[in-house]
Amino acid sequence: MPSISSKGSVPREDGKHRYVSAHRVVWEFYYGTSDLNLTINHKNGNTLDNRPENLELVSNRVNAVHGHSVLGRGNGSRNKGEQNPQCKLNVEKVSDIKRRLGEGESGNSLAALFAVSPMTISNIKHGVIWKDVK
Repeated sequence: MPSISSKGSVPREDGKHRYVSAHRVVWEFYYGTSDLNLTINHKNGNTLDNRPENLELVSNRVNAVHGHSVLGRGNGSRNKGEQNPQCKLNVEKVSDIKRRLGEGESGNSLAALFAVSPMTISNIKHGVIWKDVK
């Protein structure tokens, strides 16, 4: 297997580099070159679990169906709020944001302070997200 650079790329035969994901490197190491038109699916849904036995090569359609039917993605049951692993906010921070907005602090300054986008602050302000937090 070719070595992986710190940039997440592997060298090609023509001397250029191809950027690849860790799961694709694992797949190709264990199973050989894969069709780039297919997707590597994580059977258990954990995208950090790149063990060969957790990977399967599928069409984009099968991957989408797996995400919907097996993992509950796209049907409103996604992890929301603090249950979302990518969440930067918690109930206390959102409550603080709402209080500061009520006191007239700008959305842009709050976005910078809490390391979120101004759209996130706007969505909090208008009750699109975190509407249950006072």
